[in-house]
Amino acid sequence: MSAVRESPAPELQRPSWSVAIMTSREEIGTLSQTIDAAMAAVRGRNCVVDVVVNGNRELAERAAAKVRSVTDLAPGTTVRVWHLELGDKAHCINECIHRIWPESDIAFFIDGYARVAPNAMTAIAEALGRAPEALAASGVPSVGRSASALRHTLLTAGGMTGALFAVRGATIERMRQRGFRLPRGMYRTDGTMAAAFYFNLDPAAHEWDLKRIVVCPDATFEIRTKSVFRPKDVKEQFDRKVRLAWGAFITRAVRTHLAVRKRSPEELAPTAVELVLGWVKEFPVQALLLAARRPLVALALARALRGRNRSDHAVPPQLLVRVAA
Repeated sequence: MSAVRESPAPELQRPSWSVAIMTSREEIGTLSQTIDAAMAAVRGRNCVVDVVVNGNRELAERAAAKVRSVTDLAPGTTVRVWHLELGDKAHCINECIHRIWPESDIAFFIDGYARVAPNAMTAIAEALGRAPEALAASGVPSVGRSASALRHTLLTAGGMTGALFAVRGATIERMRQRGFRLPRGMYRTDGTMAAAFYFNLDPAAHEWDLKRIVVCPDATFEIRTKSVFRPKDVKEQFDRKVRLAWGAFITRAVRTHLAVRKRSPEELAPTAVELVLGWVKEFPVQALLLAARRPLVALALARALRGRNRSDHAVPPQLLVRVAA
């Protein structure tokens, strides 16, 4: 059994892999399963696993207690738990890239509800090794609502799922140098990142190329299927429909910015509200037609407007616990 020690010191040697588990609304039981699955998948590697909880202090404390209770970490594994004041996934990804990433050769990103298969990380690393032109890689779902359809889309048309993807360390270095950040309040963060990667982070200089993201059929993950009999799941499904409506507008705005205007990803507006309102002002007729098909966007915009002036994003990540073998 490996000795496990807790230390507040953030100094780390450069790991070969890193894993960022991003979470906000998950129950601690679900998140614990995700953490356990990730640690099993990186066993035998020099790896840092970061659990990054955004906007949910109670969950962050519970995650820290869960990590402190680990008694047998694999040699070379470090696990850290962070808390972010702002509950926003785009901001969470930005903080992972610019402040938390431990400069690994490959950085994996996992949603807090996704349980990765034991061979998922290895399959992605091997796929990146066979595709030197790829900046990033995506896993595919094996179990969950609409899993089959999403899997088919990823394998035939390309793309990247936010539940499990990986980015080369060299790519993250370029993103840092360029100042790339996702607009806060954004939905479909994975689609925006994928588009930036397909353009090699510079639409003015590079054409769209699907080879820049490799989709790995052997890198699978599972998610718990939602139930119509659980009130919490019903609310989450409704909230997802609202976010999908918002995401449709964001997708149009990002497409115009990158593919039409050929502007760089780092020139995206700092917030999704500014991004969308700018697009609506420029294309009012298209916006009205899209709103007619996505009436829930009014609710999404109202929610986004309420939170657009929050300053939580300026608060640096707080390290709650660090354990290492």
